[in-house]
Amino acid sequence: MKRKGRLKQKRTLTTNKNHRIMHIWKRKRLIKERREVAFTFMAE
Repeated sequence: MKRKGRLKQKRTLTTNKNHRIMHIWKRKRLIKERREVAFTFMAE
């Protein structure tokens, strides 16, 4: 039981790290898209 719990904790730690990276990447992508939209509006 103890070993299983430790494994679970390790897994959640790695997933949290990946989730954080994905969140940052998604945020950057959103900012890039918004910037492009702003440029198109200025062009029109």
